[in-house]
Amino acid sequence: MHYFFGARKDGMRSDQMILPHEYLANKRILFLYGAIYGMPMRTDIFGPSYIADTMLAMDSYDPKSPIYLVIDSEGGSVDDGLNLYDAIKTVSCPVYTIGRNCYSMAAVLLSAGEQGHRYIYSNSRVMLHLPSGQASGNSEEMAIQSTELNKTRDRLADILVENSAGKVTKKKLLQHIKYEKWMNAQETIDYGIADKFVGKGFFAELKR
Repeated sequence: MHYFFGARKDGMRSDQMILPHEYLANKRILFLYGAIYGMPMRTDIFGPSYIADTMLAMDSYDPKSPIYLVIDSEGGSVDDGLNLYDAIKTVSCPVYTIGRNCYSMAAVLLSAGEQGHRYIYSNSRVMLHLPSGQASGNSEEMAIQSTELNKTRDRLADILVENSAGKVTKKKLLQHIKYEKWMNAQETIDYGIADKFVGKGFFAELKR
């Protein structure tokens, strides 16, 4: 376990040990790490359910200051990802997203940040693909599941197209994601999923 010696605003001594992510949360910096699964599969501070709830609390405390969400994830559940997406889009304060490696649903969440404030590291990679599922049951049930999977595909495509601000059309997007579409940082910006690179001293400038 790594600790950080730093000043706190809650009356604790400045030399008291605190976890780095606790210190950063005080600066409204949150981290989405690992697979995107909500409760009860993930209850840790890096899971989507915790992050969504924390955003709501931060919004009620200070609805004007931005929240910074660092994303490093291989993707996961579309439903759990969309729950976090809704939290990003419904809080009053702007949410700035910072992408490390963002695959599948994580790429959708990277695109959800405030326009002009979706950042990406220069060596990051982003991957888009069709949502997947495992059909089971009788033929009618499998047909229903296939229809629902197509609805999910169209919903995610609509979100990415909307967030791209005109840089990609739905027709082009659906063609691209028939197979895995991998992008480097500059390609991700060109595609409209991110806006700019993370520059030197980016987080140091957040001191308040």
